[in-house]
Amino acid sequence: MSSALSDYEQALELMRNMGNTTDIPTVLKNIDLLKARLLDRVAQFEDGMNLAIKYRNQGSLKEALKIFEKLITNLETDDNPDAELYGLLLHLAAEIHNGLGDLESSMDYYRKSFECYQKVGDEEKSSNIEQALLKLEDKAKDPKFKIKTLLVNASNLQKEGKLPEALVKFKELLGIYEKVQDFNGKATCLQNIANIHYNKSKFDDALENYIECVQILENLDLLEESFNPRLQIAIICAQKQDYELAMEYHQKNLLIAQKFNNKQSIAISFHYIGIMFQNQGTYDKALENYNKALQLYEESKREDNIALIVENMAIIFRELGRYHDALDAYEKASNLYSKLGNNAKVSALFNDMASLYFNLGDVEKALNLYRDGIKFAEELNDLPNKALKLFNMGTIYLSQEDFTKASEIFNKAMEITEETDIPRYKAHIFMGLGDIDKKKGNLNKSLMNFNESIKIFEKLGDSDGVFLALVNVGEIHLKMGKFETAEEDYIKADGISNKLKGLKYKALSMMNFGELYRYKKDLNEALKKYEGAIEIFEKIEMPEDLAYCYNKMGNIYLKLNNKTEYFESIIKAYEIYMEIHLEKKALKIREKLKKVDKKVYKQQFPNY
Repeated sequence: MSSALSDYEQALELMRNMGNTTDIPTVLKNIDLLKARLLDRVAQFEDGMNLAIKYRNQGSLKEALKIFEKLITNLETDDNPDAELYGLLLHLAAEIHNGLGDLESSMDYYRKSFECYQKVGDEEKSSNIEQALLKLEDKAKDPKFKIKTLLVNASNLQKEGKLPEALVKFKELLGIYEKVQDFNGKATCLQNIANIHYNKSKFDDALENYIECVQILENLDLLEESFNPRLQIAIICAQKQDYELAMEYHQKNLLIAQKFNNKQSIAISFHYIGIMFQNQGTYDKALENYNKALQLYEESKREDNIALIVENMAIIFRELGRYHDALDAYEKASNLYSKLGNNAKVSALFNDMASLYFNLGDVEKALNLYRDGIKFAEELNDLPNKALKLFNMGTIYLSQEDFTKASEIFNKAMEITEETDIPRYKAHIFMGLGDIDKKKGNLNKSLMNFNESIKIFEKLGDSDGVFLALVNVGEIHLKMGKFETAEEDYIKADGISNKLKGLKYKALSMMNFGELYRYKKDLNEALKKYEGAIEIFEKIEMPEDLAYCYNKMGNIYLKLNNKTEYFESIIKAYEIYMEIHLEKKALKIREKLKKVDKKVYKQQFPNY
């Protein structure tokens, strides 16, 4: 701006010398305007300087630094900045960086300030800066100060989300800790490095650093400090579906938390142990641990954690067929999330409550909840949740055998997943489309869709998804009469179930082989498999699958002309379906029994 003013003044003098009076008024007007702007800028500059110095004197160094650095940036936009003023601002910024422990930035500003003072020939200030620089350089050689500077820089970068840059600083810091044999500092640094790897989804690298961190803390007998990194190890193990190892880490954390009587850590341990049991289908133990955690969370009024546990309990109640208990729990969780302002979670719970109403036979209530949920998701611009609700609506129409409507809705959901790149949802939609074709008898097309879902699940490392898709592929091959191929599918699924280590997977795998032997007409072997599955389903309380197995067993006994066992099995299936409010499935059993033996039918169902 000062350069522009000088140009206008030179132009004015030239015009006067040449006798050009026409343009002089315009030039004078521009000169006055620039002078006014300069005066205004000087006033703003002085105000900024005064405010920054005030913050500095009050000890608000970060606030002062923000203003000084803004003033420096503004000054740098000038064509010919005032070197003395520029040097002063750089000097002040250098002092503040030093006060904040950021030696590198401080030295950088001091060097620039030194150049400015040299330029204006201020030897005294140049000498003072030179001495300050020498002191800082000596200071920087001391590992303690280098550690402090690196730690500040790395932590700030991490907070700003600049993870690659933060990682470089933490690794440099790690080398210094190792050199000076500061094991406590090394453990903290390893935990920060692990956190960055975890946030970047590099779980193997994160795991390696968390494990080393825990080992150091245990060697230092800092057991309480080892709780958080050990918790992260357990979480990663669970993500890798190694539930046994994850449980070991959670159990050790619980013992440590109890030793130090840290109620918050005790609650967290019970919470995660509950999750482990839930993932393995051991619902009674999951509920037991959730209730212990819930009591402690309620004492400390941790409503966010209470909401998470109540939601998980609702999921278990749903799996156990306790649909009314599940609805109550979902309602409680929804109210808590609403109170906490977590509208995305409230929106997500529409899915769960809608599916329960569907299971209770209230199809319209379920569809209305999904529609409300879709509106809610649209208001929040939450496309993933909108896609999920559409998918779930599609499954309702699929169950009602309205294949046209189901297909239309699945394809709408697929469009959203293409737009938002949500591969997991896409895989489930492929399964939904595959289910439509399977029920319509388009087996080759169905097979293609399920195979697409398997590719995605395998890429995501989602063993549970691969298992479910393989089961469907096996069923399609059975319907095609390709028994050997179906057996290969079920063997693959069984291998996955062994890795998943949950009892429910073992039971589902047995049920699959029961289907295989039933199709192959090896009825006695089929019965053995169904009986094995029933034993587990009863133990882990999975009523819908239990009823399915009893129904299939009943049909086999009928083929073997063993009516006594037939009646016993299908009546059990009927009673379970009625208990969990799956009346349509129960009705089909009742209608078949009426055709098989009217006398027994009247004895069992005198009111129908």
